[in-house]
Amino acid sequence: MISENGSDAFKLEYKLGSKDYLFLNLMIGFERTLRLYDLRGDSKYFGPHYMRRLGRALGSRLEEGQYLAVSGDNRESTEPLKKALIKAVTETGVHVLDLGMTPTPVTYLANFLIDNPVVSGSVMITASHCEKHENGMKITINQRPFCGDQLKALAMDALNDNWRIADTPGTRQLHNINPQYNRIVDRMVDHIRGMMDRDVLTTVVVDGGHGLIGPRASKIYERDLGLYTHKLYCSPDRSFSAHSPDPSRKLNMINLASTVSSYQESAIIGLAFDGDGDRLSVVDGNGRMYFGPELTTLFLVQQVRSEGPARFAADTQLPLSVIRWIAKHLDNGLCIIREPGNPQFKQTILDEQLDFGGETSGHFLFTPLKQDERFRHVAVDDALLASLELVQSVYESGMDFQRLAEGILGEVRDGKTAVWSKRFALPEEHRMALLREVGSRFRTRVPDLGPRLQFRCTESIKHFSPSMDEVLTIRPSQTEPVLKVQWEGPRDSHTKATIALKAELAECYRKARAPLPEELS
Repeated sequence: MISENGSDAFKLEYKLGSKDYLFLNLMIGFERTLRLYDLRGDSKYFGPHYMRRLGRALGSRLEEGQYLAVSGDNRESTEPLKKALIKAVTETGVHVLDLGMTPTPVTYLANFLIDNPVVSGSVMITASHCEKHENGMKITINQRPFCGDQLKALAMDALNDNWRIADTPGTRQLHNINPQYNRIVDRMVDHIRGMMDRDVLTTVVVDGGHGLIGPRASKIYERDLGLYTHKLYCSPDRSFSAHSPDPSRKLNMINLASTVSSYQESAIIGLAFDGDGDRLSVVDGNGRMYFGPELTTLFLVQQVRSEGPARFAADTQLPLSVIRWIAKHLDNGLCIIREPGNPQFKQTILDEQLDFGGETSGHFLFTPLKQDERFRHVAVDDALLASLELVQSVYESGMDFQRLAEGILGEVRDGKTAVWSKRFALPEEHRMALLREVGSRFRTRVPDLGPRLQFRCTESIKHFSPSMDEVLTIRPSQTEPVLKVQWEGPRDSHTKATIALKAELAECYRKARAPLPEELS
């Protein structure tokens, strides 16, 4: 089954009545920024009227006297948006804890770390890894991600004046969450220090992407761990002048790779962070880049090899060879393979009591609050914590990162499997018709690998061949108007299989009367 809903499928229902031109602009703004998991788009849509209405509608979701934590990234448009949001929220009688300029994962953890006063929700103003002219909001209410139909209902309330204005407005209070968050980091740092007699890592190159994590990461690796730290773009820059804050793109990793290679040593690692601190990419001593799929594989193998039951989740883009390896080696535990999506991953980890979730987009969700049994399975995609987990694995293995990574990937990947991966335009006006055609032509078929390895594909297609030597994955993106298609199978079948697949996809576009992508013509 493939879902027709998604980031660009939200259509707001409204009555024009006597609404004026301002209302139409607001309506367009909400439709252009409403995504499945958050609000995101060109910052020009987040004007003062938008933020006032959204803030009042959001504040009205909470009770008067409750507290909402608010923070933002270092984009030029963030501070004005944050001020407008805080003013609107306090008008509803809700108090605001202003966390200042704080990474997304730290803002999310505020929902669990701050208990005096108790926090009833949080808003992070950021466009994450997107370009500098964009912005957005990630919302949490009652310790759960606020997304999907909840966001749509919030937008409807904002458009239809469905909010309250309190007799007594709430207050804005500054709150420094760093001491509480630093206790989590300090525990990891102390553990790593106990293994640093092994001379497998001496140099770290940090590419902060001019976002929020650069100063934090360089300080931890240089001051707390005593490693020689080469800093690239670690000072926050509102314009992201060096490169866009997206480490999942090779173009943005070139300077990091060349810097790491210039040291000509093996006991080195390069770490690249995105703008708001929830994505990670890595470079080894040879300058080889490791993105989401490779790093997910490394973390998953470490989970399977760890003592005790390994319980984790991975997304549907997980390479076929890795799925086969897990099926063979996971003797005790549980692996859930499901569609990517940060809120769903967090909920799956919580509901199934897992310890890790890996998304091939570069989000790695660990459970850093295990010392508190109430939050034992609360997961967060914190790129800084993920980098420390990786460094810890290096010291535990007694090998430099390059040898560790090459050893694991060499064992897992058979070298006989070819991968064909493409992104095709999914125009909004043809989205539902095109997804219907794709859903009728391709069907999900997953192997029964026992209770320890489960597939949960409700919003995408995952089709395995009977012999499990080929797999086709088709998924509409939830953040872009894009259809993602990936085929994996034997190298000698690659050409024939992809030609046939492109022909079938082209037929889907024709039947849906959608513009045919150049790659399919």
